[in-house]
Amino acid sequence: MIPKISVIVPVYNSERCISKCIESILSQTFNNFELLLVDDGSTDNSCEICTFYSNIDERVKVIKKQNGGVSSARNLGLKNSVGQYISFIDSDDWVSQFFLESLYKSIIEKDSDFSMCGYYRVFHDRKKPYGINISKRLLEREYIENCLIKNVIYETEKINGLYSVWNKLYKRSFIGKLKFDESRRTGEDWWFNLYLLDKANSIAVVNEPLYYYSINANKKSLSKEFYTDRIWELVGKYHDFLDFFKKYNILETDINTNRLKVIINELVKARLNLTDKAFKMYLAEVVKNRGIRELFSVKNNLDGILLSLVNNINDEKKVYTIITILAIKQWFIKQIKSLL
Repeated sequence: MIPKISVIVPVYNSERCISKCIESILSQTFNNFELLLVDDGSTDNSCEICTFYSNIDERVKVIKKQNGGVSSARNLGLKNSVGQYISFIDSDDWVSQFFLESLYKSIIEKDSDFSMCGYYRVFHDRKKPYGINISKRLLEREYIENCLIKNVIYETEKINGLYSVWNKLYKRSFIGKLKFDESRRTGEDWWFNLYLLDKANSIAVVNEPLYYYSINANKKSLSKEFYTDRIWELVGKYHDFLDFFKKYNILETDINTNRLKVIINELVKARLNLTDKAFKMYLAEVVKNRGIRELFSVKNNLDGILLSLVNNINDEKKVYTIITILAIKQWFIKQIKSLL
């Protein structure tokens, strides 16, 4: 019997957590599925663990490949999957036993393009639930276009889990030929969902948290590392971003403001993750980059310390000081959140 759902799990150096992930999937109340474990060139025992499960459950398939990143792993999973519906789960997370059943029932009942559920953010032994917090008008294309897509820029409301791929079930026919952009090291799921929202007519929502998103289990996993080339990707894809949103009549100044905030946040991440010497070298590259200078000269709505940073982009010492202040602020915020 051809499986109804294909569950795709990219795996990279996940030996500490992959068993919990796999067992949560194999324990589903909905059992008509295949599980594709795509080993992205792991150097630990992840592949051996995956093979063990494939030997005891015929629904499990292991696909081995050279390391190429989470997007290439997901794309290979898509290529080898046969289900009418697609689910993506991260190897350091796990799901409720009702995850597939609830999403499947919801997408069928509402004849939607995809369904999505709430989730838990898990930090050590503590977990915090997040509902979708979204309007019931999700069956209307007008709402998807005017609220959800524009929300990417204007951030008028908090929509938990909208741009992630791991809390969703997609119709294969709706995904069509769309693939994850393998040139993106981060934010690949954000763009994937954005292009799907661009053509979605309806979305089904399960407000119950059924996905467990771990923020500490496997920090060397597929998509949670800090990448020093992230800013260059943002600069290189800037015009794609601009062209995409112009058709929704989103103001160019708002688009520019959003991009600049993301780039500044990446500089803050670099300050927090690199040694002081390495960060100064990295900052020197950024400040001297022509593409960065062009972006920092566009019209925007920044104010306060962020505007000061943009206006002083040619003064490396001032930029260093401002980024350090922002990094200290972000560090304190993270410490406070970890205690909540």
